[in-house]
Amino acid sequence: SDLGQRLETWHLPPNSDWRAGYSVAFSPDGRFVVASSYVIDRHAGRHVADFFQPRLEAVDYYAVAFSRDGRWLIGVSPPNSVIEIRNVDTWEVVKRMTAPSPMNFVTLSLAPDGKTFVTGDDQ
Repeated sequence: SDLGQRLETWHLPPNSDWRAGYSVAFSPDGRFVVASSYVIDRHAGRHVADFFQPRLEAVDYYAVAFSRDGRWLIGVSPPNSVIEIRNVDTWEVVKRMTAPSPMNFVTLSLAPDGKTFVTGDDQ
């Protein structure tokens, strides 16, 4: 098996607001890696998006997942009980949901149908 035979590392810009990789995910085609709120294009070898906005108290994803077709990125953010769905072509939010009561989302899984996802919290 080739699993574990190669290690890639990426260095973040020194003035980046990015803080930690709570959750990481590969896009289905392997082109993108998302670590919390930071996106790296592996083909171009560079950073392409950063969703963390400290002034808005958003978004540092604790869990991320790509749709099976690679068109959507789903991220959950515990500090503000937010679930966001982003268009991978533009990285713009296309849907934002807020839990009706405070939730500390820490996990996320997408169903094989690509239409349903579940989240879990630590409470």
